[in-house]
Amino acid sequence: MGKGIIFSLDVMIALLLSVIFSTFIFFNIDQSFSNYDELFLHKTATDTLTVLREDTSLETFSNESIYSFLNSLPEQYCVNLTIYDDNRILYNALKSGCNAEGNVLGLGRRVFIANSTSVYFGEVKLWYG
Repeated sequence: MGKGIIFSLDVMIALLLSVIFSTFIFFNIDQSFSNYDELFLHKTATDTLTVLREDTSLETFSNESIYSFLNSLPEQYCVNLTIYDDNRILYNALKSGCNAEGNVLGLGRRVFIANSTSVYFGEVKLWYG
C-alpha cells in the first residue's frame, strides 16, 4: 500500500512539472512571433537598399529609378530613403503619397561606394502608411 502512494505522488509531481514546463514554452514561443511583422519590414528595408545598390541607382543618385522603385513597393508601405555623406544628408527620397515618417517599424542601413572613391551611407526607413 505504501508503494502505490509514492508511485502516485511521483506521477502527480511529474505531471505538474510537465504542465509548468509546457506553459513556459508556450508563452515564450507566443512572444517570439509577436515581432514577426517588424522583422519582415526590416528585411524589406534592407532588401530595398540591396536592390537599389545592385541596379546602380544609389551610386548615380538616379531620381527616376529610385522613385520608380520606391513607388513600386506595396501601397501600404511608406518608405524614406536617405543617403549620407559623413554626417550630412546628401539625398532624400520619400515615396509618393507618404507625407511624414510614421511609427518606423523597419530600418535598413548599408554602406556603399560611388564614383570609385566616395563612401556613402544609405538608410531606408519603412512604416505602414
